[in-house]
Amino acid sequence: MADFDRSLQLKPGEVPVLISRAHLLFRRGERARAAADLDAADAAASKESDLRLQMAHAYEGADLLDAAIKQFDLWLEFHAVDARYPAALNGRCWVRALQDRHCRLHSRIATRRSEAFRNPTRNLQDIGFAGAGAAAHGNYEKSIADYDASLKINPKNPWGWYGRGIDEMRQHKASEGQADLARAEALWPQVGEEFTRRGITP
Repeated sequence: MADFDRSLQLKPGEVPVLISRAHLLFRRGERARAAADLDAADAAASKESDLRLQMAHAYEGADLLDAAIKQFDLWLEFHAVDARYPAALNGRCWVRALQDRHCRLHSRIATRRSEAFRNPTRNLQDIGFAGAGAAAHGNYEKSIADYDASLKINPKNPWGWYGRGIDEMRQHKASEGQADLARAEALWPQVGEEFTRRGITP
């Protein structure tokens, strides 16, 4: 922290340093200061800056969802041919799912783009976000199908198991849901906390 502070004294408005210090401040629980650093980075960065993708994820991690969407919008506007475009599109979709906004269309677009890159990891991410988007609109059967596809690609994905477990619980399939939740927590004990922090519970 002292290094970040000194760096910004020497060169105020240095965007990468502001973002890095914001991450550290969030981990220290200093939410207001961290948000101020991200806002300063937003003001200092050019509209087309590649660093806006980092800012989007930082805002999302801090549950500042409107600000996260703004950063995703700006990054996507100027990086349509970037190989990270599908992941960024799905990042925005995930944030909108958290806000109960429509995002299934974005998931389909991103899936097609990811298939063009022929990267199974990206397809896995697309499927997972598609599940979240469908669940946000009560389409649990579609959501479960997306999670099924995701887990076939990577059976060690705790997000997939936990997301499917929540959908099963909401469909009154208690035994199946509890089994999936337990499997997710065995892979990553904090996964339930992350879902709860984002307001996603059975």
